[in-house]
Amino acid sequence: MITYPILSLAVPFLIGFSHDWMIVCGMFKKSKSISSVAVRIINRWLPVAIRILIAILFFVPYSQSSSLDFESGSPFVIENLVTGIFVLLLVFGFASRVTAIGALLMLGIRQMYIPLKAYEVILILMYVAIIYSGSGALSLWKPEDKLIFHRAGGRNRKDLKMERAG
Repeated sequence: MITYPILSLAVPFLIGFSHDWMIVCGMFKKSKSISSVAVRIINRWLPVAIRILIAILFFVPYSQSSSLDFESGSPFVIENLVTGIFVLLLVFGFASRVTAIGALLMLGIRQMYIPLKAYEVILILMYVAIIYSGSGALSLWKPEDKLIFHRAGGRNRKDLKMERAG
């Protein structure tokens, strides 16, 4: 069962790396068939749709069971509560990449004891999509975007313009 998380993390990374490598080697030409406006809209709003689907896939099955009931004696009560907190943070866009990693780890802990259900495998894929794409629009806090898009020690455009002008 461990192959699902491995494949969901490794395959998109390898496909993207292979595509970029083939462009660098000259095997592919960088295509501009999709407009940059369409790409920006997809990059901004698709993660929002994924966050909504994560909420639905997580909370609907739990609302129909008693797995969050402390009186039932379920061994996964704490795990379910922690995962629920991660999902709530993820839905509101609070440090989404880090939160998705936490939710993914909680599913990994769950699969050590019981096999994952089909909706949990889909949740794995959605968590990985959030890790790769970010949280998109309507996010409360995105600290990881600064780490990903800003090179530490690098120069930004404003610094370069000041050097050229002076």
